[in-house]
Amino acid sequence: MKIFIMKFKQLFVVCVFCVVFTSTSLWSQEISSELNTSPNSLSDGELNGVKNSQRIPRIIGGKDAQAGVWPWITYIGYTSDPEGYSSCGGSLIHPYWVLTAAHCVDGFNLGDPPLTGDDMFAVVGLHKRNRTDTEGERLTINRVIQHPQWNRLNPSWYYDIALVQLKEPSTQQLLSLPLQDNIDIKPNTLATAVGWGIIEPKADGASPDVLQEVELSIVSNETCQTTYEGEYKILDSMICAGFEEGKKDTCTNDSGGPLVIFKESQWQQVGIVSFGGHKTEGAPICAGPDAYGVYTRVSAFIDFIAKYVPLPIAGAYDGVWTSTLPTLANTYFVLRNTADTIAIAILTDNGKNWYALLGAMGIPTSTMTSVISTENMMVEFKPILTESLPITEITLTVINCRTKQSSADTCLLPMGKNIKLNKMF
Repeated sequence: MKIFIMKFKQLFVVCVFCVVFTSTSLWSQEISSELNTSPNSLSDGELNGVKNSQRIPRIIGGKDAQAGVWPWITYIGYTSDPEGYSSCGGSLIHPYWVLTAAHCVDGFNLGDPPLTGDDMFAVVGLHKRNRTDTEGERLTINRVIQHPQWNRLNPSWYYDIALVQLKEPSTQQLLSLPLQDNIDIKPNTLATAVGWGIIEPKADGASPDVLQEVELSIVSNETCQTTYEGEYKILDSMICAGFEEGKKDTCTNDSGGPLVIFKESQWQQVGIVSFGGHKTEGAPICAGPDAYGVYTRVSAFIDFIAKYVPLPIAGAYDGVWTSTLPTLANTYFVLRNTADTIAIAILTDNGKNWYALLGAMGIPTSTMTSVISTENMMVEFKPILTESLPITEITLTVINCRTKQSSADTCLLPMGKNIKLNKMF
């Protein structure tokens, strides 16, 4: 009988865990509205002030994106290039940090003279490229961090990833990143690329004013390597996308931009536009047959990102947690987080209590205000986050706890306490 009860409790927790996971998208939408948020590279002969004799880095066949659909998209431009010939894309993954390609910011190390933050700017949430002064959030650059093993002279452009730190925080919605080894992207999975790259597969192709989006099919690394045999080495730290017949692709000035998939009720960035196209004379620079786009695989570089960018990363706190506090015995905390929101359910094993908490997590130390619906209980607390993966414990500091009917002493969560949670599964 005891074994049966224990298994029933486990099943009950798992069922609640599933409910929280499938309903977080609605909660995220509510939180986003409260926060006032919404749900490549260079010219033929030059690479951010550095000559590029190898090839043009790498939207063809796409369509105009609706304004506000991709709030985390970032335009990276140069003050000396008002027309945007040397612009790149990027994605906002933290209020102070933009993720982009290393080759987009080579001028910081190889330029003559080297570029500085004053030579660049970022516009988060831009829709029309000719409105960089009036649309979105135009922010100045503090510093640029390329991957330490990046080498633009390597013909296959390994480690093509960089972080751009902003001087002021952006208020736009963040793009979630997948946890390392926590996302399985099978071939034929549909992904979306976003950017302002040229829309004709030729060196002097026209550039769009309106942000473009294109749906691409994920291709296995084996197929991609066969296509580029003798030209490029496709590593596990890369991911390829496109179609055998071509016609749809990212291209010049899309570099550094995101490749995203919709998974677990949220957009997650799986790739960074890096390069593509055959070297043979006369071959299209983009969108050619058997010439897939090659992207930096984001999940392979989570450790590099986490070294500089504060967590949370999407899914870092997903799971069922328990506390050692006697007052919280037989109480389960079910957590799920995106890059900027967190959903928590608190329940007891007697089945009488069900508490749904919603909170904003745009900056890791921000206060979360949440309502526990069944008891009309209001709880405010701050999470104390860790930067090491995988995360097996979390501490919640209770700032305030009260109900409409009674004093704070009757709250489930003790005021002023640090509640240490241990991950159950």
